[in-house]
Amino acid sequence: MERTSKKLLEKKSKLAEASKMITVLRAEILELLRKFKSQEIKLTTRGSERQEHVEQMELLRKKCQEAFQNTQKLQASQALNSENELKIQELEMKLALQEQDCMIVKNMKTDLSRLPDMERERKWLREENTYFR
Repeated sequence: MERTSKKLLEKKSKLAEASKMITVLRAEILELLRKFKSQEIKLTTRGSERQEHVEQMELLRKKCQEAFQNTQKLQASQALNSENELKIQELEMKLALQEQDCMIVKNMKTDLSRLPDMERERKWLREENTYFR
């Protein structure tokens, strides 16, 4: 009986030890589950943050592309503006030359309008010159 009682005590001791181990393992499992859920939440959050960053990056890429296109348009406009300014300067020079030509023509017309008077005077001077000789 003593033997049986010893075996029974040993079994109870092993059972108590196993029960403790089960309790410890359950606590560890619960802790691991808690950590797993925490990591899962973090992963979901990080996934959402990553998606937001991808969307922001795409938006910035589009803005950069638009800025680049606007820069190209501006450069083309500036080149066209420079060409137009050169054309304006050429036209202004042509206009100034035409105005000079116009003044020359006007002066020549004035001179031509005096030509009949000068012809008469020349004729009169010749006659007078012939008379005095």
